[in-house]
Amino acid sequence: MTRTKANLDVRECAKKSGIYLWQIAATIGVSEPTFNRRMRVEMPETEKEQVKKVISRLEAEQNGGTAT
Repeated sequence: MTRTKANLDVRECAKKSGIYLWQIAATIGVSEPTFNRRMRVEMPETEKEQVKKVISRLEAEQNGGTAT
């Protein structure tokens, strides 16, 4: 049986941006273990979009710019 990780698009977005999951968790106000548990099951698209916006904002801050 082939297993794929849930929320692979979110994971790839974070990895590509150089953002750690713990940074996302801290930004949205949950603990790292809580966020990791949320990542185990596929999130609704609306929640994914919110997380991706957080990733974009963190990436911009990390690069010294502002998010678009």
